[in-house]
Amino acid sequence: MKNKAQVEVQFNWIFILIVGAIILSFFVVIAMRQKQASESSINVGFFVNFEKALSGISAVQGKTLLFEVPNMDLNYECTSGCDCAAYAGVSRARASASFNMRDKIIFSPNKLKGNNLLTMSRDWSYPFRITNLLFITSPQVKYLIEDTPVGNSLYNSLPQTFLKVEQTEQRSFDKQLFKPSEKIEAITGNYKLKFVFTESKPEEFAIPDEVADLPSKDVTAIFIEKVSGASEKVRFYEKDSTDKTKFRETGVSYLFGEATQFGAIFAEDLNAYACMMNKAFKKYEMVARVYEIKQKLYYIDAPQNCRINYVTSYMDRVVSAVPNMDFKNQLGEKDGSALNITNNARSISLQNDNAIKAGCPQIY
Repeated sequence: MKNKAQVEVQFNWIFILIVGAIILSFFVVIAMRQKQASESSINVGFFVNFEKALSGISAVQGKTLLFEVPNMDLNYECTSGCDCAAYAGVSRARASASFNMRDKIIFSPNKLKGNNLLTMSRDWSYPFRITNLLFITSPQVKYLIEDTPVGNSLYNSLPQTFLKVEQTEQRSFDKQLFKPSEKIEAITGNYKLKFVFTESKPEEFAIPDEVADLPSKDVTAIFIEKVSGASEKVRFYEKDSTDKTKFRETGVSYLFGEATQFGAIFAEDLNAYACMMNKAFKKYEMVARVYEIKQKLYYIDAPQNCRINYVTSYMDRVVSAVPNMDFKNQLGEKDGSALNITNNARSISLQNDNAIKAGCPQIY
């Protein structure tokens, strides 16, 4: 009897423990779901406000804003088919919140960490105004610009390193000039680094040991290539996975003015840059067609001395060449179209200047 009673007591305790564990698990699951629902609600609210802020910034030329974000994994991704979106979470398929880029032209790293995001708009004109390009980054991404005349001009055009937010100076952008032949100071503490070369070849640069352990896709570079008599190009690089001290080239594309240089600097890689530039060129085509019609109408009504400024041959060539552009990895296939656009854009700019000097209505 005594043994039977002991067994019953043990069974009762086991039963109590099992039931208690089930009840505890139930409440843990409820708490976790509530936490996930709360985080999802916060993330959705953030994206709603963030999209509104981007819409406001995109409507203003040269606007820079430091945007506070909740503690979450924020990512930006463009697929190979150029389906681009920002999302919260470890993957796009399991994102707690997201928003599609739609008509916005945004250049950004693929990972955005920290409590603040820098958002910036820049006017893109070539030669006439086309649209505003948007740029997003984190103050925890470091941009290293080669110390050359071109590099210094770029450095000064990039955002300030500190912005005043509610009367407090906050770190907004991490930029630094460097000389490839000299040791780079204060290079640690960032989760991403982007080198911008304007004279030296990235293939010949020795990546500092301090960043050797960062993933290859988080140590990248571009080379802004200017060749007389040719269109401006940009070459993309990332750290070689087999030799951590070297960069390897991943592709080449085209540039059309300073705003697109910024695009190459802020974009995660060639694919992200190409997706946004292909979208931007669709707007370029629409705007060019409007000015083509405008020139033709001006030519009809203009005095004889003004008509030379409204001959549409240059604009016609731009309208014809723009749809042929593709910013995906180019190995010279689109050099003719790119040079055609560059040269005729200069001629249109000269036409506009001459119209103003002659007292004729300007083209743009």
